[in-house]
Amino acid sequence: MSNIGTILKINLLSLLSLPLLLISIAAKLLQKALEKTLVFLAVGAAILGMLLLNQIFNNPGSFFNGLGMLIAIFILFGAIVAIIFGVLFLFGSVAAALLTGVVSVVMFVLGFIFSSSHEGYLKLYDICKTDFKALCQQDEGGKMRFGCVFWYFLKGFHKVVAAILSVAFPVSLVAAVGFAGYAVYYVNHAVSQSFGIGIVSYLKLFPTINVVFTSINFVIIILSVMVVVVSLGIEWNEWGATLKLAAQNYEGYRKLIEEKTVGFDSSANQQYIFEDGKTSQKCEQSAEVLQELFENAETLSQQVDTALNLQYSSSLAYTFTEYINLLTQINKEISSFKGKIPCNIFEQKLVPLISLAHKQAKELEKDVLSILNKNCSAMQNQQSGIDFFAGCNTQDEVHKRYKALCKIYHPDAGGHEDTFKHLQNQYEEQMQTVSVL
Repeated sequence: MSNIGTILKINLLSLLSLPLLLISIAAKLLQKALEKTLVFLAVGAAILGMLLLNQIFNNPGSFFNGLGMLIAIFILFGAIVAIIFGVLFLFGSVAAALLTGVVSVVMFVLGFIFSSSHEGYLKLYDICKTDFKALCQQDEGGKMRFGCVFWYFLKGFHKVVAAILSVAFPVSLVAAVGFAGYAVYYVNHAVSQSFGIGIVSYLKLFPTINVVFTSINFVIIILSVMVVVVSLGIEWNEWGATLKLAAQNYEGYRKLIEEKTVGFDSSANQQYIFEDGKTSQKCEQSAEVLQELFENAETLSQQVDTALNLQYSSSLAYTFTEYINLLTQINKEISSFKGKIPCNIFEQKLVPLISLAHKQAKELEKDVLSILNKNCSAMQNQQSGIDFFAGCNTQDEVHKRYKALCKIYHPDAGGHEDTFKHLQNQYEEQMQTVSVL
């Protein structure tokens, strides 16, 4: 009867978690797509600029006459014109601010929807996975597990989504090239159907300068769409790799983290030199925070490893991988600077990311401490069942893990004295064990 109850529980939670997965995927994809709004605004500005240049080249006399008239009007009615331009500028600024505000609000809402639904999904997924594993251990005949129909469906669907997103980059390349080819074909076909001649013959009917500017505008639009498609493919590809964590085991997670943290040691020792300016002090403070994050990346990784060994959590693994992805992005951005770093660029592009990474690091420390503290009571009653050094195969790995855990459990850090003694004894035993191996 207990196995039947477990099967019903697994199926029910699997059904509840599926819509959460779908909502989180939709929110994430919309969030990524909305981030490209500024690209299309820049394209619009570029096209308007090209139209203005086209007007100047087509009729320079009329343009400059008009410009001279405008100057004359400005001289005669300077105050009125200044007011008009001031209103237009203010309207444009307000419109831009409103657009930015709307985009920010929508991004915030989508981010909240994603984080809530994704967190709920991963928690339900972990419960189902844990119960299914326990069911398989109790099911000697091996038939009861097949009653978890919805769990198999959920697990398969998750893997399919992660696999599709993981190949988003090559697919986006093919889609971008295909879009460019189709756009050229469509224009040529439309001209041929309407006028009975090819695109080259049609363009010869117009002045060269018009053909040049029209071609440039066409290329700008095509390239912009291609850049957006490919960049989305790259981002979805990275998210797909991270999404695989929920369906992976600890070894798969560990391999992914090791690949992403290569080079963090050198970044921790890097000295950043900023250009003189009003915000240089703020930039230097953020750079110090960044160095601290890089220095503590290994420590935090060891603490997360310990927590996942004691109680594997897809949510914690996913959150930590997102954090490492953010540090990798910051490291890549800052590595592009040569010599002195412009304070305005650093403040606009990197300071918000560094602040976000610092916040994520604090939240991860709380999550790790919560998982480890939940095992303290079990540790007192069943100390042999808790292995702080699972997965450590060398003395160097054991020592790194020990140093990381001391920052949590040492009495001077606010840790429990009995727990620290258990950690100390296990450390000494593990060091002797790996030295023999």
